[in-house]
Amino acid sequence: MTGSTVFVCYSHQDEKEKDRLLVHLDVLQKNVGIDLWSEDRTGPGADWQAEIDRAIVEARIAILFITADFLRSDFLIDKVVPTLVKRREQEGLIIFPVIAKACAWRSVDWLVKMKVRPENGNPIWSAPADYYIDEALAKVAEEVASIVKVGKSDEALASGIALLSETDIIRYRSGHEESHKAEIEVVSPQEEAVLRSIADRTNEFGQFKRMLAGQTDERIFLLEAGGEWGKSELLRGVFMKYCSLTGIPHFFIDLKGSSIGLDAVLYELCNKFRTQSSRFLDLVARLARLEHGEIIGRYAIAEALKTPDEIGYTRQVVRLTEVLFNDLCTQLEQLVLIFDTYEQANDDVKRWLSELCLPYARPPTKLMIVIAGRQRPEVGSDLMAYCYPYSLKGVVDVEAWEQFAQNQGMLMPREWIEGFCVANEGRPGPIVNLLQSVHRQRGNYAR
Repeated sequence: MTGSTVFVCYSHQDEKEKDRLLVHLDVLQKNVGIDLWSEDRTGPGADWQAEIDRAIVEARIAILFITADFLRSDFLIDKVVPTLVKRREQEGLIIFPVIAKACAWRSVDWLVKMKVRPENGNPIWSAPADYYIDEALAKVAEEVASIVKVGKSDEALASGIALLSETDIIRYRSGHEESHKAEIEVVSPQEEAVLRSIADRTNEFGQFKRMLAGQTDERIFLLEAGGEWGKSELLRGVFMKYCSLTGIPHFFIDLKGSSIGLDAVLYELCNKFRTQSSRFLDLVARLARLEHGEIIGRYAIAEALKTPDEIGYTRQVVRLTEVLFNDLCTQLEQLVLIFDTYEQANDDVKRWLSELCLPYARPPTKLMIVIAGRQRPEVGSDLMAYCYPYSLKGVVDVEAWEQFAQNQGMLMPREWIEGFCVANEGRPGPIVNLLQSVHRQRGNYAR
């Protein structure tokens, strides 16, 4: 095989629908230079198992044709999929799960962590007309084509968004002034999926990765950003997604709203890691005087914090925090805690973060904490060496926005994108809104 091999994985029960996908992929075989492989294209008398094994090894892209029959196939789920996932993790194989028919795919752990097509997760064969089915299949083929084309272009390898995990090179923009940056950042297969959904946040992502890997002394990422600067997209679309894809335990809570008291924060944290918080839960049960077997919820933690005076309350908070973090730091090899909208947290939560939570990020624990908002918490001098204060700036690189628009299927003239970027000083919020609005309007006119 001389081109980029695209491996199509499907259930025999879905032959008819799979053939419609192959029609669109055949266009790429003739015009883009891919080698298309599916089981039904093996020659007569061929060693079926050996052919599959060879195709999996040679594949650069794998398309999983997801249906209920696919998910209940012992051979596919127990043999083929684990091999593909392993290649994705170790060698950068790009996997396209295509939700073909209605099925319970969101309950499948390995699948729900991947970016599926169509992006809304709606099955292609739920479309009301053949036109929409072909439109969805054509989009899959076009995305495969764009990856293959980018792989052949040295220029594309220097763009702000990494499309290919095979080469995995992202060049840092020269205009950034923050320290700890490198000219070239090599990203893993998991990171390829992360960076596609955001425009040029490679500096921030690089720092986050270095902190996770223990390559710097900093363990506390203090992210300051005003409205519409893309803070939430960075936290959810990059930091959290990377943790999910790499299997790093993580916790996220938005501190916005008066209902988010310290009891809510402690409850959400222990509830996320309930199996690792046994001593904490036992302590809450004792302090709240719960009956044996009674469920420990937020109310129980609120009861455990009740004391007649401020000194007693502080003592209880310190005690509960110490037990909870000792539970988590001893049971988990690594942990990332992300707190968003810090400026709207109540005073009790702010004090807890600064005085009790942040100190646990110091070595030798493997705890990393991200606090984001329009203001940063006050940090004691003994913790400053472990902090990385950072002010989020706009993305002014037009090429990065051009690539972002292409990744999202929003094709439009470069001068329009440049105008949006300049007019909004690189603020991601309004730029994305404009791109989406113009894309929808152009689609409506086309109809």
